[in-house]
Amino acid sequence: MATEDSVRSPGPTGTKAQPSGATIIKIFSEPFHARGNIDARAARRALGRSALGPWTVFLRETLQNSWDARILGGSISYHVDAWRVSDEQRRILSTAVFKDLPQHDDPAIGDRLRADDLSVLMVTDSGTHGLHGPTRADVSADGPTDFVNFVRNIGRDETRHLGAGTYGFGKGILYEASSCSTIVLFTRSTDDGEPVSRFMALALGSAYARPEDGQRFTGRHFWGEPNATTGAEPVVGKAAEDLAASLGMTRIPSDRTGTALMVLAPKLDAGQDLRDIVARVAAAASWHAWPHDMGVLTGGPSIDFGLSCDGDPVPLPPRDQGVLRHYTSAYRLAQAYYRGDIEKGEHGPHTVTEICSERPARRLGVLVSRGFERAPKSPSNLLEAPPADLENSIALMRNPRFVVKYLEIGVPNSTAGAAGVFVVDPDLNDDFARSEPVTHDDWIPDNAQTAKHKANPVRVALRKLRDEAKKTSTPPPLPGSEGMHAGIVGISELLGRFLGDASATDPGSSPGGASGKAGTPSGKNPVGGNGTGAPGSGPTGRRGGGSPARVSAVLNQRHRLVAADSSGAEVEFGFRLSSEKRSRAVYVTAEPRAVLDGNQTEPADGTPAGAAVPSVLGWRPADDDHAFVAGGRLVVRPHDPPAWTVRILQPRDTAVTVVLDVEMAAEAVG
Repeated sequence: MATEDSVRSPGPTGTKAQPSGATIIKIFSEPFHARGNIDARAARRALGRSALGPWTVFLRETLQNSWDARILGGSISYHVDAWRVSDEQRRILSTAVFKDLPQHDDPAIGDRLRADDLSVLMVTDSGTHGLHGPTRADVSADGPTDFVNFVRNIGRDETRHLGAGTYGFGKGILYEASSCSTIVLFTRSTDDGEPVSRFMALALGSAYARPEDGQRFTGRHFWGEPNATTGAEPVVGKAAEDLAASLGMTRIPSDRTGTALMVLAPKLDAGQDLRDIVARVAAAASWHAWPHDMGVLTGGPSIDFGLSCDGDPVPLPPRDQGVLRHYTSAYRLAQAYYRGDIEKGEHGPHTVTEICSERPARRLGVLVSRGFERAPKSPSNLLEAPPADLENSIALMRNPRFVVKYLEIGVPNSTAGAAGVFVVDPDLNDDFARSEPVTHDDWIPDNAQTAKHKANPVRVALRKLRDEAKKTSTPPPLPGSEGMHAGIVGISELLGRFLGDASATDPGSSPGGASGKAGTPSGKNPVGGNGTGAPGSGPTGRRGGGSPARVSAVLNQRHRLVAADSSGAEVEFGFRLSSEKRSRAVYVTAEPRAVLDGNQTEPADGTPAGAAVPSVLGWRPADDDHAFVAGGRLVVRPHDPPAWTVRILQPRDTAVTVVLDVEMAAEAVG
């Protein structure tokens, strides 16, 4: 660990050193080659879009890059500091670093440097290798090439191991975070085994043409020492150290390697201040990086977080309180399972389940889940909202154990919640990494499909996780129902058919065309019923014990598309219980079936291995969009409304029918 004397606080209070007067920093604006280049705007857009907030993406991308650069076997320090620059720092930025400005006024660096409220946001890591390797991108190197990957190149060599920063585009978020798309970097590292300190500034503007001769430029700008080959080389050695210290880039202990990245003039939304930004980053660290702050991986925290604004600490929200405690306890059991300390099965309130595929037969990962009583909603002091309903989700993760996504598992009732952690089997880490978009915030099965008809572990895992989720968030038992036995049984109803279109986006209507119409499939009906709700009219209609009292479910021809993505859709079918005056509870069980060519339903035991199958997500009263009950079985009490919907998870390009089994309790309940 660094001593108090070896690292100074960043910001205005850390400006003890002055830059060397002999240091000459010039701008190099990258021209288009005759053979072509990528322009700066395209380089920024390469990051893609994310459903997460910008400061969550900022945290995830910068932290993952820092983790990738760690010195193996140790922990790292990760700090985010924001401050308003001092007059001396403004002078150094204006006269020593950005004395030369781009001919084109985008980015508007000069305007930002003259602003009264100029501020900076700095990300620093230590315990990492820093940006090591050569500074030229055109020569082969046997060792690491992190400096040119960050400064010169767009993207990353796909042959590199698929870690968190798989694509090398995440650096784009640094430019997006700046209102003038400009950053300053300082790194203490090695090149060819020798220690080296480097200082440089970079900006991404827009492509432009020089008026006097028509020469076109990409919009990429580099500030460093002039060089005939690369255009600009980093300032090195003591001059680099002095420049960094004069700007408050002092978080890296003097005896360690690491990197500091300063965002010039960070973007502020209306009504937002610097502390708001740092608080959002802190909240994002809690939602997405808590496994590294628990002491599970290394015996102590594997990442030492530190955040501040104008010298005042900004704490991380606690991970051992609130809903996150359910995830942290589940993760500890997942770690114990992989160490061989525990086996699958019940462990207190948790269930440890192996998620496996059949063809080939292999373990895809382990799921640790639990149900719990939802806490009353209370106002949050966090500025960055949770990325999902954390009281009803599974945290998906692989190496390097950042949360990729919280997979929501349906909407439970008002009192029951469920939380789980799914950790990918290490042998399949690269398969799941390939499924992720550039921002690493989702698993998209199509991205991982290497050959047509080949088993897709990502698709199978997501389907099986949803199946397991139904077991965790089941509705509570009916009071007084212990010992009830099957009583009067109604007809099994064939509810309808829906051929899903995963690209549909209108939640209030079905897609056009024949494939979007609900109705009973024509042709041979393998499960009975005539689609009208007339009791006992099909070959499987059953009557109970000679009693005249019966109940059946009557199909509502209108269906509703709730949501859709690349893997399939969530569809609701409506039905109505035919007997409104009931003195007994009614149990309704749903069994979705895939429809084959010729309107034949697929047998329950006829699903091909690894194929996606429809499943039941849950139920809700037809007149209430919020009172959702998860699970495959619905209990309708005597005073509950008769009109309900059943929500089905429908695989892409699959027609489905739903069979309802309606059963009345044998005894009346109050």
